[in-house]
Amino acid sequence: MPKVNILDAADRIDDVSGSLNTLSERLKTRIDEAQKNGKDVSALLAESSDMQTKITGAQTQAQNAQDAVINLDPSGFPGNRNGLETGRSDARAGRDDVFTAIKDAESIIKGLRAFDAAGTSTTGTTAAPGASAQ
Repeated sequence: MPKVNILDAADRIDDVSGSLNTLSERLKTRIDEAQKNGKDVSALLAESSDMQTKITGAQTQAQNAQDAVINLDPSGFPGNRNGLETGRSDARAGRDDVFTAIKDAESIIKGLRAFDAAGTSTTGTTAAPGASAQ
């Protein structure tokens, strides 16, 4: 994997991690609201913590990938191959952390939706005839 591809991957990991961090904060706010409403959010809190750990891990791996290849130049090849392999490995680890964080977010959203659905059905909310209760 060429240096430019590793740097590009690291930049994308950083960008996605930033977006996931924003999402994580919003989900944490929703989890806190559900907890205030008496919902058991222990599983969601664990997933939120794991999500944040994976986001931080992805950012660290992206930086490690950049650090491994930024000072390499073509004249050093094949001697600098180890640096390229390290950068590629770090970028892959960062990508894996991003995918895990995304799965955590999906699971948290599903759990929050389940609370919303359960809350709607137990509060006795009714809609006018012919209207949907949304």
